[in-house]
Amino acid sequence: MREVTGALIAIILVLGAVFVPVAFMGGLSGEMYRQFAITIVVSVLISGFVALTLTPSLCVRILKNKKHEPKGFFKWFNTMFDKATVGYSLLVKKTIRYSLISMLLFGGLIFISYDMFKGMKTGLVPDEDQGTIFIFGFNPPGSSLSRTIELSEEINAIISKDPNVKNIITLAGYDFTTSAQRTHTVATIVKLKDWDERPESSQSAQA
Repeated sequence: MREVTGALIAIILVLGAVFVPVAFMGGLSGEMYRQFAITIVVSVLISGFVALTLTPSLCVRILKNKKHEPKGFFKWFNTMFDKATVGYSLLVKKTIRYSLISMLLFGGLIFISYDMFKGMKTGLVPDEDQGTIFIFGFNPPGSSLSRTIELSEEINAIISKDPNVKNIITLAGYDFTTSAQRTHTVATIVKLKDWDERPESSQSAQA
């Protein structure tokens, strides 16, 4: 236990030093990763406490030098585990023996993984088809509310032509970005039809 105590404490401190600052980050990234960081830190602390206290006590009880033949499920498990160990050992020996074929297979897996990775979408928040589109319109600052309503009617007329649209909600004079009342801004919430009623995704409809 003396040999691993220092390493366990070091791992706990390092992970804590990495993830604790993430919990205090601001902006969108902070909001998204705060729960994740707190979960990691708490899990590491609990795991470290168990490893330093409960695990050694359990080892004393479990690793006793008792000579008895396992029965039932434990006998079956030991038999299957021994067979799996032998099979894995043979597989490793064959892999080492036919190293060229193994390297070719490994290279093929890397190529396939890279080819699949190129087709994946990347970004902080990947696009999802949730059936809702938010549209924001802006007039010059100081414009009257009546002019903004005219702008919203123009937007609604264009959106209504899309066959994928189900409902349209318009909030004239409301700025979604700042959650404030502004006479020159308009927010439009477009609700699309159910997935089985429209052939295109929300990204296609938005385009």
